[in-house]
This record gives sequence, C-alpha cells and structure tokens, in this order.
Amino acid sequence: MISTKEKQCLLHVLGYYVDDIDGKWGVCSKVATKAFQEDFGLVPTGVVDETTEKALRHAIAWGMPVKNV
Repeated sequence: MISTKEKQCLLHVLGYYVDDIDGKWGVCSKVATKAFQEDFGLVPTGVVDETTEKALRHAIAWGMPVKNV
C-alpha cells in the first residue's frame, strides 16, 4: 500500500489533485480520487483501494484509457 503523500503525488501528476501535498487525506484528496476513478471507469468512492492504486500506477506508466464518446 502506498502512503497518502504518494497517492496525492500520483493524483497531482495526473492533474487531479491541486492542493498542497501534505499527507492528510481530506476533501480535496477524496474529490481528486473520485474524479480519477470516474475517468478511469471505476466506481467513484473517493477511497484509494487496491484496484484504484493499480489504476493510478497504470495511468502514470501507460496513460489514461481512451474514452468512448
């Protein structure tokens, strides 16, 4: 499991987290996570579970999935 600061950093690099990277899981972290989850096709819970962590790592390494519009 990754730390809160690492989660915030990954979300920041992907353009979702815009607050200070402080290691505190607050409203901004939850909102950023929900937005990422929605864009990645996951259930938007605001919690970085194992599936979301894998998705974050995938998005950093390979990019976000293409949206079907």
